Amino acid sequence: YNQNKGTTTTIIMTTSLHSQLLRTPVVLSFAILLLFIPNVVKSSSTASSSLPVEGLKASLTASVAQTTTIAMKVTMKDSNDDGVIILSRSPKQTSKLLYFMEEENDDDEVVKKTNGLKLIPIIRNNKKQSRLVAPNVFCTMTGFAGDIYHLTKVLLRVVTEHQMLYQQHCYPLPKLVRTLSAILRHKTTTGRPFGIKALFIGIDTDKSKNRDNTVEKWYLYSCDPSGLYQYYPRGVAIIGKDEEEIRKKIMNNKNNENNNNNNELVSSSSDAMDGLKNILTALLSSSAEDSSSSHAQEQYDNYSFEAIFLLEKNSECCASRIHPD
Repeated sequence: YNQNKGTTTTIIMTTSLHSQLLRTPVVLSFAILLLFIPNVVKSSSTASSSLPVEGLKASLTASVAQTTTIAMKVTMKDSNDDGVIILSRSPKQTSKLLYFMEEENDDDEVVKKTNGLKLIPIIRNNKKQSRLVAPNVFCTMTGFAGDIYHLTKVLLRVVTEHQMLYQQHCYPLPKLVRTLSAILRHKTTTGRPFGIKALFIGIDTDKSKNRDNTVEKWYLYSCDPSGLYQYYPRGVAIIGKDEEEIRKKIMNNKNNENNNNNNELVSSSSDAMDGLKNILTALLSSSAEDSSSSHAQEQYDNYSFEAIFLLEKNSECCASRIHPD
């Protein structure tokens, strides 16, 4: 140690032959290269294992593995108001593991009848896990149960902070979709992507106009594990298992009803009951070549079904479960 210069010198004792070899530039360069090769190989293998899309295929598969959710805009015959029917199908052995703490009351005086449907109102509670992430937004997800719980809590926290900061009761729907999209997209570069698909059904409080200068009451968005989100202007959105087959079934059913040969999904159904029958028929016959009664009975035996009806009241979602009867 040199106190004047503040440096430390390491002295290596070698034989005279070794010292002469180390003085040769070629040998010295080769020795330095051997020291750095293991670090270069290690860093390259680490970089290849941390690609931004690593695990995305598995997350996409998990997001459409079991549960199926369909949302369709419908029009009420008696009041001409627009609503949304949501139908979910999940395996019975796993459906009990995934539940939401939504308060409901199935007393006789609470059950309402609308267009032939018996409705059980769902009460939103900020302190409990709910798919009504905002007063004007209903969000349902398919995929990993743990990821669904976590992301639902994140959305509820985002909405609560927005309400406290801006003193606004509702939350802008497009902004909430972009928030979840950013979370999912960030996760693809920092770890395992979330294995979920999200479906947003809500009312846009900003009343933004479409391309044809019309204002829609209900807006449907979906978001996949990569963070890609999509808007459904035709009023029918499907996520989860067999979504492509169900989309074709609904498309064929509506084309047959309207004697229409175009391959577009309709914007809404003529009636709430007709819309429910349409999506239920497509759901039951999605995984079979024909819609036989035996296959439908097999679906009822192996799967749990849940139907939810959304109506608008004062720019908020009024959610109700459709009674099995």
